[in-house]
Amino acid sequence: MQQTAAHASFTAPTWAACPHAVGAEPTVLDRVCDPGVNLGLWRRPSQTTIEDELSTLHAASLPDVRCRTTPASFDDDLREILVHQRLDPAAFQHWRADMARLAERYFRVSD
Repeated sequence: MQQTAAHASFTAPTWAACPHAVGAEPTVLDRVCDPGVNLGLWRRPSQTTIEDELSTLHAASLPDVRCRTTPASFDDDLREILVHQRLDPAAFQHWRADMARLAERYFRVSD
């Protein structure tokens, strides 16, 4: 395959020069508020209880759904989405709790 001059001169950015914050702790997500950061990436370990709950789903089980929510209504809104997809919210208690913890972080950042 022949490279054009534009592709030949491309150098991938190093993580040090990249405007992304990457870390193993959830506090890395808070860095999106820093002026020089445009993405926070939390490299967290998998959680077996959540994997077990979600392993029953197919790709189409939870389509892309976007809705307005608040900290007070988040779990109810998530339950409603599950019910709409004919899924039992009680079967996803660990996933819902995890989603609520993640949402809480983003609610703090977006206020």
